[in-house]
Amino acid sequence: MDALLNAKYPQDIVFGIVEQTKESNRLRVPSGDNMRYLGINPEESRGCCWARALCMSLYRDEDYFFQIDSHMIFDYGWDERMIEAAEECAAINPRFVISDYPHPFKIVDDKFIKEPVTNGAVCAYIKEDQKFNDDSPFVNITGLPVDTDTPLKGFHIAAGCVFADGNFVNEIPYDPLFYFQGEEQSVSIRAYTHGWDIFHIPRLPIYHLYDNNDGTRAKHWSEEEDKVRSVRWWELDRQSKERFNNLIHGNMRGIYGLGTDRTLEQFVEFSGVDYKNKVVYDKATKGCWNG
Repeated sequence: MDALLNAKYPQDIVFGIVEQTKESNRLRVPSGDNMRYLGINPEESRGCCWARALCMSLYRDEDYFFQIDSHMIFDYGWDERMIEAAEECAAINPRFVISDYPHPFKIVDDKFIKEPVTNGAVCAYIKEDQKFNDDSPFVNITGLPVDTDTPLKGFHIAAGCVFADGNFVNEIPYDPLFYFQGEEQSVSIRAYTHGWDIFHIPRLPIYHLYDNNDGTRAKHWSEEEDKVRSVRWWELDRQSKERFNNLIHGNMRGIYGLGTDRTLEQFVEFSGVDYKNKVVYDKATKGCWNG
């Protein structure tokens, strides 16, 4: 409702919704060509990447694809702002992906309180004290407010905000066998090697509820629901990490593998992150947009 109420052209928006909630608590979604809906019982869910892959299956050749999370709100005219930014990025590379870490908001007395962190862009970078460890193929990525009036190229996709030319769905479909960790890293690497550029834009018009006030939001790995699943979350997580290792070592073929437009070595040179050898270079800590 917030997306519709704050859109300048609500008649042009098509929703693809995957709701992982008990049937008694689900949304009452009106039928129509602009509403495509799948309801999933929580015990049947296999995680966010699995759900996002289902959501991508609802795409029907619209001009743009916009992936968000459920717990988000919008500035007025958000749709016009995103298209404006898309046209600016497309002039640099028609294969563009706009992806910033959304600004936070909180709920106080049933009111939404927006807390924008910058008028510029929130760019992905790695803190100087962050390193790979032996237990995981991933390194922590952080959002950094950067003062800019124009889009900046980045190396990392924030999965809660992915705005791209619609063909992104066809070229970089979500891999449903990833679980949670590795989602953003795998999509970022696949997009880059397929010739897509990631852009962080100023004045991002969306906000994310990073946690509810009492910290009780259910997580997929919560014991109450996970214990009734046939495959437990840690097994899905183990398979996901194994799949990421196969991806970066070139052992995955087909649509979920690396592209041929750019190499993984070029990604390392551009980003400063070497997932294969678990090395973080200065470029990743200083910001790859700085050259």
